[in-house]
Amino acid sequence: MRACFPAFGSSARREGIADAYNAGIDAACGNLIAFLSHDDLWTPDKLSLQVGYLTGHPECGYVIGHVRFFLEPGCRPPSGFRLELLKGTHAGRIMETLLVRRSVFDRIGGFDARMQLAEDADWYARAGDRGVIGAVLPEVVLLKRIHETNASSDALTSNRELFRALRRSVARKRDGLDGAV
Repeated sequence: MRACFPAFGSSARREGIADAYNAGIDAACGNLIAFLSHDDLWTPDKLSLQVGYLTGHPECGYVIGHVRFFLEPGCRPPSGFRLELLKGTHAGRIMETLLVRRSVFDRIGGFDARMQLAEDADWYARAGDRGVIGAVLPEVVLLKRIHETNASSDALTSNRELFRALRRSVARKRDGLDGAV
C-alpha cells in the first residue's frame, strides 16, 4: 500500500466540482479511486464488478459501467435534459460510474478547476489523448437521480464547457501534446 496521493489542488481554494474531486483524490490512500455524488446511488455490486475487471486486466487504467437515469419523484426534468435518457440503460462516461487506478492521475493529472462543468469530459479526453486504456462493463453500476438542481442542468453552460473540452483535445492532438491540461 502506498502513501496518500500528493495534492492536485494548486491553490487552497476548494469551490467547484473539480475542486471537490481533486480534494477527494488528495485524501484517498488506496490504489483505486471511485466517485459518488450525494444524490446518486451505486448498485450493490458496482465495486466488486469493477475491481474484478481491473484485477483481471492490468493493462486497463479505468473501467466504467452503464447508468440508469431516474427522475426524482415530484420533480420535472431540467430544461435541456434529454428525456430519452430516462429509458433503458446507457454507457456512463461520468465520474460516478468510474473506477480508476491512482496511477492514471499520476499520468494525466486531476480535474481542471477552471472548468465550471464538463470537467469529467475534459478528464476523459485527456486520458484518451494520453492513450489510457478504459473499459465499459455492460452492467448497470449507477442509478443517476435527475432533478432541477443537478449541477449539469444548465444546458447552455454544459454545452459550452463540453465544446471547450473537445477543442482542447483537438488542440493537444494538433500540437502533438499528450494530454496536458
